[in-house]
Amino acid sequence: SSIGANLRLGPDDTLVNLEGLEGLSKIEGDLVIERTTALNNVNGLNNIESIEGQLKIDRNSSLSYLDGFENLAAIAGDLVITGNTSANFIFQTDGLSSLTTIGGKLQINGNTFLKNLDGFQNTNTIVDGIEITNNTALTNFCPLQNVLNNGFSGSFLVSGNSFNPTQQNIVAGFCQ
Repeated sequence: SSIGANLRLGPDDTLVNLEGLEGLSKIEGDLVIERTTALNNVNGLNNIESIEGQLKIDRNSSLSYLDGFENLAAIAGDLVITGNTSANFIFQTDGLSSLTTIGGKLQINGNTFLKNLDGFQNTNTIVDGIEITNNTALTNFCPLQNVLNNGFSGSFLVSGNSFNPTQQNIVAGFCQ
């Protein structure tokens, strides 16, 4: 089934799981998960295949992994992952490994314990740009090689991370 509008989860201090959303396969607007303090995973969203707006994952203090998005193949808008900073978890993007297309911008900013971009190894199209900034533990950008070698022509900004390769460095394999 689908939702014909935006789906916003949060702000909420009591949301601990996303049970009941398992039947969703498409969101015809934005999906925003923001400012939750008890939610540590996105299980329940595992049947979503496409989002026609943006996917925003913002300031979730307990969220540690995105494995609930394992069937998400396309986002028509931006993918924004910002401010997920819990010291109790190492934030992981592995659950995005089916994602092939981002129709807008990839923006990853201020995720203190994000170490790699492993979930993006199968992404081959990002239309508007890549902005990866201020992720102080981030050292591995190699999963972006596929998209950068596939005619990428958007803007590119990488700064304030533990390692800050240029676009050319990543393409050449100097990415971690």
